[in-house]
Amino acid sequence: MAPEATIDFGLWPQGQASDPVQIAVRNSGTADLVLQSLQITGSHGSEFSIQSDLVSGATLAPFETATAELLFIATGPGTRQARLELDSNDPTTGTAGRDLTGEGIPAVSVAVSLSEIVVRHGSTVPVTALVIGEISVPDGGTLELLADTGEQCTDTNPTPTGGTGLEFGCDLSFADTGARQIRARYVDSPSHADGLSPARLLEVMNFADLQTQVSVQIVTDGLRLDTRNSPVIQVDFHAEVRNLGPDSSALIAPSRPWSKTHRRTLDAPLPL
Repeated sequence: MAPEATIDFGLWPQGQASDPVQIAVRNSGTADLVLQSLQITGSHGSEFSIQSDLVSGATLAPFETATAELLFIATGPGTRQARLELDSNDPTTGTAGRDLTGEGIPAVSVAVSLSEIVVRHGSTVPVTALVIGEISVPDGGTLELLADTGEQCTDTNPTPTGGTGLEFGCDLSFADTGARQIRARYVDSPSHADGLSPARLLEVMNFADLQTQVSVQIVTDGLRLDTRNSPVIQVDFHAEVRNLGPDSSALIAPSRPWSKTHRRTLDAPLPL
């Protein structure tokens, strides 16, 4: 390998593979160089991998070169370090090595909050999202609220919630009825990786506000009461259904009452 130096993969979101880094092993001697297997060790060795390997087990003639490619995938935030080593029959340097380093960008968790899960079409609905940063409060960034039916809004001025959390919010308007899947996406932070929330279901419907009222009126036959006969009691039931909402009801049109009167006559004994 080239003279001892650190191979730096740079800054990468957790779980995302870095660009490959190529290393070259060259035989600068006058005899064949017999190479053993490339090995990656160290506290974060599992986060560095050998993508392609023409080095391990090769025998290089004088001035011949073999190459390998390495990848870095951070599984946590902050600096990650490991060591690449290669044994050979070199009489002066039997083991050659290079330090490996890379940095994982802190992740975020994102969650959508809906004050209602059923709203009226044509309405404007405030929607909030909570973004919690790993290690620290996310710096800057944009929150996008997205419906799978095309409605969207953005916010770049969050409110700190304490700890490492930020609350974003903006208004979504719905012109059509139907179910929506609402997600929040956090992007463009210089300190944290992008994040996407789980979907939340929102129903957009027509609303009607139905009111029912029943009244009872009792009328006693005074003539029969005066003659000491059993009075006739007439009971009138009156029911009214009214739509108080701004949208049409399946039963009646807005603000147009429907009523029905039922009359019943009873013979009842004279009260004492």
